[in-house]
Amino acid sequence: MYRLSNMRIWVQLLMIIGVALLFVWTGVIAWQTHVYRETTIGQARGFSLSMHEATMAGLTGMMVTGTVGQRGVFLDQLKQLNAIREVRVMRGAAVSKLFGPGNAADAANLPDELEKQVLESGKEIVRVESDSKGEYLRAVRPALAKSNYLGKNCISCHQVAENTVLGVVSMKISLDEANAIIADQRIKSIFAAILSCIPVLLLIYPFIRKVVTHPLEDGAKVIHGIAAGDLTQKIEIHSTNEIGRLLLGLKDMNDSLVKIVGEVRSGTETIATASGEIASGNQDLSTRTEQQASALEMTASSMEQLTSTVKQNAEHARQANTLAASASDVAVKGGKVVAQVVDTMSSINESSKKIVDIIGVIDGIAFQTNILALNAA
Repeated sequence: MYRLSNMRIWVQLLMIIGVALLFVWTGVIAWQTHVYRETTIGQARGFSLSMHEATMAGLTGMMVTGTVGQRGVFLDQLKQLNAIREVRVMRGAAVSKLFGPGNAADAANLPDELEKQVLESGKEIVRVESDSKGEYLRAVRPALAKSNYLGKNCISCHQVAENTVLGVVSMKISLDEANAIIADQRIKSIFAAILSCIPVLLLIYPFIRKVVTHPLEDGAKVIHGIAAGDLTQKIEIHSTNEIGRLLLGLKDMNDSLVKIVGEVRSGTETIATASGEIASGNQDLSTRTEQQASALEMTASSMEQLTSTVKQNAEHARQANTLAASASDVAVKGGKVVAQVVDTMSSINESSKKIVDIIGVIDGIAFQTNILALNAA
């Protein structure tokens, strides 16, 4: 099911405004209907009062002219009016006592509970009632004895005290036509409300798009651009409301990211430069190390050659020593020659010792050179 929260914001706002307008119009129509109804009931009250006075005036005229016996015709004529559903005239106790209960129709015309209340209290009762035929205004008004009622002295005529209840006029005023008019007016008001909401929403739509939707869409574009790595966007702020503050926050965030990226880029370049220098230094060090290792290898080779030469010299010295021993035997045989040979051999012997010492030194140097060569490798 498509959720309301997934709708576009401008659609949601228009829906909310539309519903709000409908609620407002509903309240207005309800209030208008109430006013129409109260006005209609008020008019029905006024009409019932006029009909009460007209009925009493007609009956008074009949009494004066002696045609009271024709009051049934008069009342039937009143019932022919569209607004009047029923008219009844009932005698009070004082009139019945003085003039009797009337004809057979009057005797059969018994008052209901509401009419009895008015006959006893002398106070009118006017209220809205309804039955299977529809709604109506029930008006039960008393006829009170007055010294001047419609220009006549009822007290002297009926020989009763002031404000004595002479009878009641009970009528039902139909409200069907008025209710139909109210219902028709309500339907027209509903259609008018719906039709008026459409142009209002059409007028509000571009305002919502300009003030709400477009700024939010711009903010969304900025966010997507930042997510894609584009920090060169131009963020324009045209208001200081919530949306304007949102765009201002996005602008500050974008500026901060630009600054951070710049600092990171500068640091990266510095690190790259230092890494290059370190690599170059390592290359130089490697080259020099290789050169030193090569030189040490050459030195070791030379020392090995020198050692071999010294060994050869030592061998020659040993051979010379052997020859010297042979010469000593020969020298024994010859005095002068022997002395010379002895001297010569002594010199050779000293030289041999020096050569042995030199060989020891050379062996030490060769050993140290080999150690240096191994460390360099």
